[in-house]
Amino acid sequence: MSTESTAVESAPRSPGRPRSTRADEAIMEAVLDLLAEGSTIESLSIEAIAAKAGVGKATIYRRWSGKQALLVDAIRRLKGQPSTPKGSRSARTC
Repeated sequence: MSTESTAVESAPRSPGRPRSTRADEAIMEAVLDLLAEGSTIESLSIEAIAAKAGVGKATIYRRWSGKQALLVDAIRRLKGQPSTPKGSRSARTC
């Protein structure tokens, strides 16, 4: 057994159950579905998102500080990471 694996095995685990990636996906899908169905950003509520996703409001608030943060993540997911424009410094080799 290596020293690295011993350190990982002896590292304390966070209390509670690990977060469900399935819940994360359901929440994101619920936000996007509600918007696609015609809900406005103003009318969108954490309660409606939780009901559509099949999770409790506390599950959402554990992951996001509020509706705005959740919407930003949902739009980021939809849009994806911005690409690096051709000719930018990071794309050039020195």
